[in-house]
Amino acid sequence: MKQQVGLMISGLVMIEFDKFASDILKNGNANAYDVLWYSVPDTRRHNVSAANNRYNIKLNDRIHNLVLDYFDEEDLNIVCSWYMNYHVDKLEKLGYNISYYDSDPYICEDCELIGKVSNVDVIFDRVRFKGPIIHKFCEDTYPIGKIHKGKFILAGCNKKRLHICNPIESTWQLIEQNEIKSVIYEEEYEFQKVKYSIVVGCS
Repeated sequence: MKQQVGLMISGLVMIEFDKFASDILKNGNANAYDVLWYSVPDTRRHNVSAANNRYNIKLNDRIHNLVLDYFDEEDLNIVCSWYMNYHVDKLEKLGYNISYYDSDPYICEDCELIGKVSNVDVIFDRVRFKGPIIHKFCEDTYPIGKIHKGKFILAGCNKKRLHICNPIESTWQLIEQNEIKSVIYEEEYEFQKVKYSIVVGCS
């Protein structure tokens, strides 16, 4: 009996927290990172920290500036989105409609309170995009430009890790791999011994 009561109380607490989290996001009284941090299971919080580390914050800031400078479209797509709280706080609040995609079901589950992440693999599953495509982890996947055509922001780094299948060494590599026909902007920068390459263009 005590166990049942405990489960009922736990369930009510979660329902109340879900409502609280949704309300504070809608009313602008908190940021998506806070909601995400307190709602994600303890065993996965280190992933939230990694998604918001200094490398990714610097990259996200650059991508947000490029969206503002080069995209007139209101509908955007962020693929391999990982924990996307930064985009919810920075871009969605400016009025952009963003569709998120990630192949990891845990990401989709963890992010439910701050937005919908479609659980698909944009390389191997059938996906139709409305608007430009942002892929900021090109080092982790097969070149998306060989599968999808359109307007892109592509970014990748040259980290060498076991899970990285396609280290990005230059903007030229991004352009060539993704069959970009018209380059609007390109940039390479180094941050704490990691090289990043970014390209804005159309295929």
